[in-house]
Amino acid sequence: MKVDIAIIGSGIAGGVTESLLRHRRPVLFEARSSSECLPDHNAVMRLRDPSVGHALGADIEKIKVHKSLFFRGQHFSESNPRFNNLYSLKVTNGEHVAGRSINNLGTQERYLAKSVMASVGDNLMTDHRLIKVNTDKTLVFKTIDCISTIEYNWAVSTIPIPAFCKVAGIDLPFETKSYPIYITRWSFPKASNDLHQTIYFPDPDINVYRATISSGVVTVEGVSEFDDISLNAVSEAFGVEFRENEIEIEEFVQKYGKIVDAPGSKRKKLLRYLTETFGIFFVGRHATWRSIRSDELLQDAKVVSQLITSEEVRYESAKTL
Repeated sequence: MKVDIAIIGSGIAGGVTESLLRHRRPVLFEARSSSECLPDHNAVMRLRDPSVGHALGADIEKIKVHKSLFFRGQHFSESNPRFNNLYSLKVTNGEHVAGRSINNLGTQERYLAKSVMASVGDNLMTDHRLIKVNTDKTLVFKTIDCISTIEYNWAVSTIPIPAFCKVAGIDLPFETKSYPIYITRWSFPKASNDLHQTIYFPDPDINVYRATISSGVVTVEGVSEFDDISLNAVSEAFGVEFRENEIEIEEFVQKYGKIVDAPGSKRKKLLRYLTETFGIFFVGRHATWRSIRSDELLQDAKVVSQLITSEEVRYESAKTL
């Protein structure tokens, strides 16, 4: 089978790239099954900038989010350097201190994007796990019942760069560090659909770092498996017991949740080499191994789509990624 453009991975990065290249009818290849993709493709995202939601063809709703900080039994409406640094160290396993979203408290305007991947349909091939990348512009996938080889003119990878290099037979020139995010979601019908609240937890003695009530769902994020002490702190902070009679929707782990940025020069050199060798570009924070916002993701995808659709591909432009 031959395709014009292959996109590896059907998450948000893959969906944004697909939307920008839709006139070329790209094909998305996803390792997960259709049922495993469904939660992502029908997900609700909260964005600072609606442009990513528009690119995905999602329904956009402007909302107000009330944000606070909870530290050892007290609410704070303003952060400070101590809270920022505690929070930053907490989410990076003590590796890194930087400015974080905990500094933007109070009432904030955000955009709610619903069914963010609903437009991805016939051009999505699930149950395709990438097992080999060749220099002759072919990708080898393992499907449920066979091995499938796909020829392509251009490709875009959104999968984690360590996984890509492994199937490409390339040694990574730098160490990739990441820390998992533990997530649990609970149905909370007592909350109205227009209630949007976020609380940050910089306290290093509990494993929760952020909890959100949005559209009748409580989402709790942590740095390790949840215990009663941490979940009780969430209930105390919100002033409600969301676990008493409510239903846990799901609990899962994002393996590459929080990443530590790779050294810029080494990262760019590797991505340039991979693009020149395999004819594959890279979009998304895991594919480029750097922390980026949704608007930066969109900008990366726009650069890549312009490179692919231009009459003469200029590798120099890829240095901006």
